[in-house]
Amino acid sequence: MTDAGTAPAQRWRVLVEGASDAAAVTTLAARLGRDLTGIAVVPMQGITNLRTHLRAAAADGLPAAGLYDAAEERVVRRTLVDLHSAALDPAALDPAAHHLFRCERDLEDELIRACTTDGVLDLLAERHDLDRFRAFQRQPFQRTRPLDAQLRRFIGTASGRKIAYGSLLAAVVPLERTPTPIRRLLDVVT
Repeated sequence: MTDAGTAPAQRWRVLVEGASDAAAVTTLAARLGRDLTGIAVVPMQGITNLRTHLRAAAADGLPAAGLYDAAEERVVRRTLVDLHSAALDPAALDPAAHHLFRCERDLEDELIRACTTDGVLDLLAERHDLDRFRAFQRQPFQRTRPLDAQLRRFIGTASGRKIAYGSLLAAVVPLERTPTPIRRLLDVVT
């Protein structure tokens, strides 16, 4: 039991690449009724900081879990080799065995697929961003790209938009379509 002014002891450290990922994880955890008390969701400011954050969690005596983008698989595996031992069985270096879960492209892609492109367009309309998105689609480079790729890029183009939409998408995704990496992460830490 803790005093009213005392923070609960940490139980886990959840490592995510950035603030938009942290917003999505905390929003979906709340919607799913998962208690994050004692769980620090830490934006690492990029996957290249994974080693530092895993070492810090271990030094604090905390287990760590996290999410990463598919394109960063080599960095994650190299970090596990560096932290553990190259002599270990390669299967022991599977990121999922270390509670690190891969998003197919990135977490925004997972959320867009879970919400569907039509659902994301509806959200853009509600947020008064649809006209901006339509202008973005008319840019020469964007014209031939698939809609989901355009949406991912649009969400990441303006300052603060990626963080806002990380939380907004997580707030509207149908719970039965919660992206698998987030569900697996929350199953481990809560």
